[in-house]
Formats: sequence, C-alpha cells, structure tokens
Amino acid sequence: MAVDTPSIQYNAMMTAGSWDLCMDILGGILSMRAAGKTWLPKEPEEKESKYKVRLKRSFLNNVYKDTIEKYVARPFSRPARWDVKGNDEAKEALAPVMDDMDGEGQHHQAFSKSLFRMLLKWGVCTSFTDYPEIDDPDNVDKETEKNEKLKPINRVLGTPKVIGWETQEQRNGTEKIVEIRVKESYIEDTDNWEQVAYDQIRVIRADGWELWRREKRKKGSASSKEDEYKKVKSGTFVMAEKTPEDLPIVTAYTEKIAMMSALPPFLDLLWANLEDYQSRSDQKNILRFDRLGIIMGSGFTEEECKAGIKIAPTQAVMSENPEATLSRVETTGKPADNGWKDIHDIRERMEVLGMAPMITRLANVKATGIAANESKSRSQIESWIDEANLAMRKIMQLNLKWMGFDIPLDQIEYNIYQDFVFNTQQAQEVKDVIEARKLGAISHETFIEELQRYGRLSDKVDPEVEKQRVAAEKGNGLSLFDRGTPTPAQGQVGAEI
Repeated sequence: MAVDTPSIQYNAMMTAGSWDLCMDILGGILSMRAAGKTWLPKEPEEKESKYKVRLKRSFLNNVYKDTIEKYVARPFSRPARWDVKGNDEAKEALAPVMDDMDGEGQHHQAFSKSLFRMLLKWGVCTSFTDYPEIDDPDNVDKETEKNEKLKPINRVLGTPKVIGWETQEQRNGTEKIVEIRVKESYIEDTDNWEQVAYDQIRVIRADGWELWRREKRKKGSASSKEDEYKKVKSGTFVMAEKTPEDLPIVTAYTEKIAMMSALPPFLDLLWANLEDYQSRSDQKNILRFDRLGIIMGSGFTEEECKAGIKIAPTQAVMSENPEATLSRVETTGKPADNGWKDIHDIRERMEVLGMAPMITRLANVKATGIAANESKSRSQIESWIDEANLAMRKIMQLNLKWMGFDIPLDQIEYNIYQDFVFNTQQAQEVKDVIEARKLGAISHETFIEELQRYGRLSDKVDPEVEKQRVAAEKGNGLSLFDRGTPTPAQGQVGAEI
C-alpha cells in the first residue's frame, strides 16, 4: 500500500459525511459551479449550451457556511481564560506558548478558535504538538530552553488532510492511536521566480516522524507507474527525560462514532442548503422565461422557419406571407408562485436547523419525561465548547510535558465563553414568539422587541427601521414569516436570511 492511500475508516467517514458537498459549499459559488452537474443536474432534454447558461445564472445562498461562522464567532466574542492551578513555575513556563501556539505568533485565542471551527466543519479535529529541531537534545535543560526561547509548536491539522491512522489494542481492551498520516504540500522555488507545489505525506508516530514526498519522473522514463513517494526526511521526538509515551496529538469530537471518526454536526443543514441552491436555480430559470413570455408564431413559410426567426429589440421580423403573425403568450405565474413557496419553506427549515444547537436538551430525564435536574441540561453548542475546552487542556498538558512538567489534567483550566445559549424555559418561550409571528398573532415590531428581550437581537436594532426593510424585502420576493407568496414580477431571491 502506498503511503498516500487513505484508510478504510477515512473513506467511510468521507462518504457518510458528504465531504465532497461540504467542501464545495464551503468553497462558495465558484466551487459549486465548478462541480457542475454533480450538484445541479442537467435535465434529460436540456442542451449543453443552455445548461451552461443556467449554471452561470445560479447563485448560492451560503447559509451552511454562515451558520458555522456565527457559531464560531459567538464563543470567542470574549477572551478565553486559562490557568495552571497550584504550580506557578509551570504557568510561567507555559505563558510564552499560550501567546504563540504555532511558533508564528498565533495567540491561544486564535488557535482555539481555529480548532473549534475545524470541529464544527467536520465533527472531528486533531491538533499536533511538535518541538523545534535541535542539534543536541540530550543537553537541553529548562535553563537552555528559557535562554534560547525553545518551546513546543502546535498545529491544528485540517481534518480532510488526516488521510489515515493505525490503532493498537491495549490490555484493558481499549484502542489508542499509534500512527497518523497527514497529507501536506510544499512549495519549491525555481528559476525566474516561479514556484511549483508538490504533495507530501507526514507520518507521525510516538517515537518520531517521517516525511514522504512525491518525486516527479523524468521525461522519457519508460516506467508507466504514477509518480511515487519516497522518504526524504525523518526525526524523533526524543528529548532528555521528555520522550512522549503516546502520539503527540489531541483529537476532539462533536459526536464520536469511532476512533478519529465523526460526522459533520450540521449535515442536515448542508443538504437543505443544496436543496435551496437547486430550487433557486430552477426559480431563476422559470423567471427568465416567465418575464419574456412564450412567443407563438403562425403563417411563416417552411424556409423561414428553417432559417430561424430572430427575436430582438432592434430586429424586424419579415415574412413573405402578409398574414404571418407573432404573439406573446403570457403565463399565469402559478409555477413561479409554487417555486417561491418552496424556497420559503426550505429557508424556514434551514433557520430552524441552524438554531437547534442553541437550544438546551435535558441531560437527565425521568421515565415520565420530566427533567430530574434542569441544571444539567445542555445545548449542543455548550457540549461542543466543552469538548474544545477539554482538547485545549490536553494540548496544554502535552506542551507542559515537553517542557518537563508533569501536571495532572484536573489542575489545568481552559474556559471558552459560553453564557449565551437559551435555557430550557427561554427556548420554549422564544419558540412561542416565533410561532406567534408566523401565525400573524403579533406585529413585526413586537416580534423584534421580544427577541431583543431574550437577547437574540441587539438593542441597537430599531423595530421601525426593520419594518421598512422587511417591506422592501417583500418587494423582492422575500418574507420569512409571511405565508403568502409573491408573484414573479416582484423580483428575485437574493438576500441572506
């Protein structure tokens, strides 16, 4: 097996998690258009030229990416706090690492935010801790580290880049990761200031690492094999009294399904976003023809029909038959109305799916279904933040081990802000407000004021201004809670929810 061969578990996770769709939607409209028929199917009788026009007229309302970024932004709207309890020396030694996690000036706040973003995108995230290469590791002590400013280097690994891993069964029946393979790239400078990017695979084990690079075959080579990887570099993690017992990685999960495996937490929202993309494409295509109407002609000769009848503002249509006519058939607009309703339904569903992780779920429930202890209820976003906090504590512990400090995990603290979610009662109350607005039982002004009262909207939002904005949006075919559907003549969907 070649070093770049993905593991079976990786392929299974990639398929089940729809990673190809994840990557394309996260990549935006250009990625979706580049995917072409994969996400925007071509109709059976549709000509290729017409399909390309439809594809270029299709736009992505990227609710999926926006939702992830909003959930990433909220916990980091305030500084994360950290501490090493009961050991001032260890805390002092760790401080420079927390200020520069990756050796390139990345503060722990930015590092943990990057880790959290990776976690919400893919459901699983891995961090790798390394140490600078030094000539004589056996003679490096704490004083040398301090004087030469030597410290561990941490890196959040892109989840799709961790293409393989091996596990080893322990005596107690559990498994632990003993090797991972990470796909990377390196850039080589050539003459004339040109650069060429090549693939490389980094193999990481507890006792060291290897670097494998794809070497290009020379022109004229008789071999028919593809370019092969060769080991070009290797090293160890061994340092004086600091040899790691385990692989120097930390992995976090939103919901673990197997070792190093999880599914994207917003998978349902992902597919709903694709549904919106396809429905909007259909709607734009309908509107294009609905606006023009259908041209019906009669009385033209067979030769004239074969030559083609050109319809344009500056083009006169001529015929040998003085009784030949052209007329425009106007449609009722019903298909377009149904299209708007479909888009509205999809967007309401996306909004609900996007809000769901903020709502608490009872963690301890009696057989009667009544919460035994409401204080233990947790929302999904709180559980995800807890997982990120735990991952950061383990990363801090791993860094301290590199620096010669054996600190128990319960003495290490890392706290990402999370006091912004609904409690159980608030969640139901907000739901009631939303339902009341959908049914038209309360005005838009009251709806805004209630959301402000529950802290869901900023106090800076002016209900009267919002009322005017919503009125303008209705003119463009947008109304989240209005069950009526605008006519095609009112415009196109183009604003974000």
